[in-house]
Amino acid sequence: MQAYGVSLEVAGEQQKASVTETHIARPENVIESYIRNNPKEVVMEFQRAYNAYFFERTLNAIFGSQLRLLKHLLVKGDEGDSYAALHSFYAEYWDSTNLEFAHYLGFLKQFNFIRYEGDPMRVCITPYGTDFRSYIKSQYAESFLSAKPY
Repeated sequence: MQAYGVSLEVAGEQQKASVTETHIARPENVIESYIRNNPKEVVMEFQRAYNAYFFERTLNAIFGSQLRLLKHLLVKGDEGDSYAALHSFYAEYWDSTNLEFAHYLGFLKQFNFIRYEGDPMRVCITPYGTDFRSYIKSQYAESFLSAKPY
């Protein structure tokens, strides 16, 4: 059959039988093969993707003063800072609200960004909190982060 410059030839009965008998192997799913052959890399990539998702969600809920507090603790290093000294970050914007200082810091502790240690109590940034700061610093301009309210 020919029409409009296209030619089509119908196969005979013998050729049809050979085509139907030929088994065409389905290629293995590339993703399944990659996962099976690279389990450690897959776990690391999943962890990176999950952390990015979690960090973005957290960034929507965290206050700007809490971001500055994490930055302050990052500069302080392993020694951290006293619980009482961090009240100044809270006091910047929260003097006239009902949010308690314990809840203000509790948010950061709940998400494993800070830890409490010692007596008198000191507050230190955790490795996960450091990862959070690194992530947002790599994704956003400092001007964006400093403009975040509270």
